[in-house]
Amino acid sequence: MKNNTNTIILMTLAVLASAPVFAAGDPAPLTLTLELSESLALGKSPAVVAAQEREKAARRRVLPAYMPNDPMIMVERAGQVDSPLNWRGATSEMWMVEEQFRFPGKSLSEAGQLKAEARKAGAESDDVKRNILLQARQAYWDFYYRSRVDAILKDTEAQWRTLSTLFKTRDLTGQWASVKAVKTQVDLARALNERIAASKSLRVSESNLDHLFDAPDGTRYVLGDPSPALPLTITQEQAIRSALGRSPMIAAASAMNDAARSMKRTAVLEHLPDFTVRAYGMRMPGSSGFEDYGMRVGVSVPLFFPFKQTQGAREASAAFAASSADLADSRLLAIHDVEEAWVEADSAWQLLKSYEDANLAGQLKKAWEASRVAYRNEQMPASDFIETYNMYLETLTEIHRARADYGKALARLEFAMGNTPEKGESHE
Repeated sequence: MKNNTNTIILMTLAVLASAPVFAAGDPAPLTLTLELSESLALGKSPAVVAAQEREKAARRRVLPAYMPNDPMIMVERAGQVDSPLNWRGATSEMWMVEEQFRFPGKSLSEAGQLKAEARKAGAESDDVKRNILLQARQAYWDFYYRSRVDAILKDTEAQWRTLSTLFKTRDLTGQWASVKAVKTQVDLARALNERIAASKSLRVSESNLDHLFDAPDGTRYVLGDPSPALPLTITQEQAIRSALGRSPMIAAASAMNDAARSMKRTAVLEHLPDFTVRAYGMRMPGSSGFEDYGMRVGVSVPLFFPFKQTQGAREASAAFAASSADLADSRLLAIHDVEEAWVEADSAWQLLKSYEDANLAGQLKKAWEASRVAYRNEQMPASDFIETYNMYLETLTEIHRARADYGKALARLEFAMGNTPEKGESHE
């Protein structure tokens, strides 16, 4: 049975040895913190740049809407001429300037619609930034947890070397000839599989960071010192008020509601006529004044208003009602998301606080050292010692998981509240 034990040990060491080893000439690793993750993600994201440019484009459509149409200026010469560019043979000359005027209020209403659409583009830009921040924070905490597990695996290598030496000095035949011993071997195999999965997960997490930061594949990351875990001080009611006042989702729905209101007003104004004003004058070439001049005013009559303008107004009214319902729904959804995220963050904090208040990490290490001493003194059988060691690993990773889960829960709460801090700013 000693061979079985040694096989398990060798398998574990092989897995640990398969972890990447950085050469001396490799680039220096990037020490990653939460704040740096946010800054890199925002600074490198093409989605943020695209959203900001769309916002600029939308805002630049507002001012032209306030301006009148460009006037039409026409000069006409009649008579026998050699070419369109040679008018010396013309017998008469006519000048005309024409301008189209919309009924007062139409241009302002359309400009209001474009202004609301620009606000919507701004809210969507904030929403893109909010999503990028969420991805950056979650990716950081995934990397945090997996890095901690990887550190435990490296420590496991030394521990297993010690166990290997201890196993070789004892006759384990009697200790392993039992059902409990077989179960212990099964537990070791399962633990080994979990370690393999954890090592692969760290590689996946680093690849996700490469993608999020637009960094070269294979960039090396080292976990920096995380910020202390601060308690959740905001109440659920305060979080809801923040979401209702700051959520880009609500801001976009509100802007669309304002745009629909302006469209409704514009559709009603389409029942009113537009005007065309023309000033003209006619003179003989070479003369000092106009022989004939005057002004004309044209009116566009909405002759088919029962079928065109009225239907358009009803359509705009229905669109406004739909956007109002969308706005109400976005508020309800924001409230629901905040309530859910706040409860999750509060629960995660209570769990982490209970771990920290009891100093479970410190107690766990002391308990493990006591188990090692008991095994060396032959006060604990090998099967119990291995089972204890696996429990030690699982408990330690669970403590790290609680820290990462709290960080991710805070990130989701910040997202639900609609907070979009500047690059590098953190609200943990």
